[in-house]
This record gives sequence, structure tokens and C-alpha cells, in this order.
Amino acid sequence: MENKEINFGFLRARRLYPSKMPFPEKMKIAHYTNLDGLIGIVRERGFWLSEHRCLNDLVELESGKKIAISVLKKFGTVDCDSTFRDILHSAAAKLSKHQFLPLYICSFSKDLDSLALWRGYAKNGKGVSIVFDYDPGNMFFTTLPHMRAVDVFYKNKDKERICNEIIKIFLDEYNKDIKNNDPPVLDDWLKDKWITDLAEGLLYVCVSFKHEAFSSEKEVRVIAYNEKDFNGLEYRTVKERIVPYINSARLYKGHDEYEKGDVQLPISKVIIGPTANQNEMNKSIEKFLKDHNYSEVRVCSSNIPFRE
Repeated sequence: MENKEINFGFLRARRLYPSKMPFPEKMKIAHYTNLDGLIGIVRERGFWLSEHRCLNDLVELESGKKIAISVLKKFGTVDCDSTFRDILHSAAAKLSKHQFLPLYICSFSKDLDSLALWRGYAKNGKGVSIVFDYDPGNMFFTTLPHMRAVDVFYKNKDKERICNEIIKIFLDEYNKDIKNNDPPVLDDWLKDKWITDLAEGLLYVCVSFKHEAFSSEKEVRVIAYNEKDFNGLEYRTVKERIVPYINSARLYKGHDEYEKGDVQLPISKVIIGPTANQNEMNKSIEKFLKDHNYSEVRVCSSNIPFRE
């Protein structure tokens, strides 16, 4: 069984569906945080990825799952054989009962100086926007298979399109198996593999879905799937809650270039939020960055005017 399994269509589909979530293109992205967050990111050369169940986005993940279930049910009415139609319906049932395994998320934005984001994520403007030169090949954002960056999708038509594309991949690979008579009959084990892999493929893309009301955030997410890859969980307090998180810096322990300090975060600039004491903050941040070998990083103030 193991020698032949590599030919199974569900395995080919599993290799293909990540292509429907392409890496964001090279661009500048910003992480909004307070001064303690800036210190931690620079000192450790890594990000804190919080468990999704402790974030506001949990509802968004569940709503994304509902879209995937709806697409599965609609797809079941198109021209496919009864066995694949059963796979679609069973995958929908599996998704409806499935609880997301812990995911770990760090959020960035394509909007480098946003009033809404200052208010929501940077201590009401008293924090900073750390601007990075994002590159999909940079290990700080993407280290496969442990961690990767994804664009967030806001419009339902885009979410439905991606779900349809995932299902179409599985259907095409299923039809190849049928055409090649390989295997001639799906036993219960094989059928369950198709159902499980299709459901997991759709869950894989749901982590990039968010309600259209938040489209102004222009979010890019860095997502990790297994805390064991990062030497386990750590904990911090957020708004009177204890939030589990993983530290991406733990992924690079043992890498010679990282350990020697030869690899620096691709920080482009640090923007100070619209607050009253921008000059004092500017001087302190410049000194801190210089002391940590980021003397070339520009520190500037937000273009948004300060209001009492």
C-alpha cells in the first residue's frame, strides 16, 4: 500500500492546493505595536504569533469555514460521479464539526500609517508602526513548512473562487485516478483519505479569510501551525487575558548566521504614532536601534495629526 500511495490523487491534490494561496509579492508591510513590542522584535529578531483562539479573528475563521461548506454543497450539484459527490457532502459534514487546531498568527498591514490601526493596535497612537521590506523568500516571514505569509481575502466572491479552485484540483486528480483505473474501487480507507484531505485543504485557505468590513486593514498574516517547531508555547497578558503565543525566533536557534547576529530583520523604518511626545520618542528609538545595529533605519513621525 505504501509504495503505491504516492500515485493517489488526493496526495497529488495536497501538493497542488497551496498554489491557490500564493505568497504576497515583494512590498513594504507594517506591524503596529507598542514600544515593548518594538523592543522585543528587535532584540530577539523575531515575531510573537498569538494563538488564533485568543484573537478577535476566531469568528472570521468560523465564517470562512461556513463559506467553504456552502461551496462544497453547491459543487455537489455539478457534473461529477456519485462517489465524488459523496466525498463532497462528507467533507462538508466533516468541516461543520471540525474544530480548528491551534494556529498562530502575527498580523501586518500594507497600510503603513493608518489611523484605524493606530487606534486598534498601537496603544491609541502611542506606539509605533515597524515597516519591513517584505520578501517571500525572507526566512523571517516564510520558513516552510513551519511558517508562511499569506494575503488576507475580504470579498466573499474571492473566498468562494479560492474554495472552488481547491475543490476543482481534487476533482481533476480524482478523475485522473478513475481514468487510469487506479484504484478501480475506493474502499473506506481511501474514501476517508479523500474526504479528510479535501476538508483540510479548505481549512488551509480559511485562515486567510476575513470579513469585508475590515478590508481597510489590508492585512498580511504570518501563520504557523505547530508550536513544537518553536520550542513550545510562551504566555503574555493582553487586555486582562493570558494569551499563548510562539516566538518565531525560536525557529532559528542553531542556524549559524542567526546565532552570530549576521542576519538582521529587514526593517525599513519606524513610524511613531500620532502622539504628543513624538520628539522624545524619536530620540529614544533612534538610540535603541543604533545600539542593536539598526543605525540605518529611519525613524519618522506619522503624517496623521495629533489630537488631544
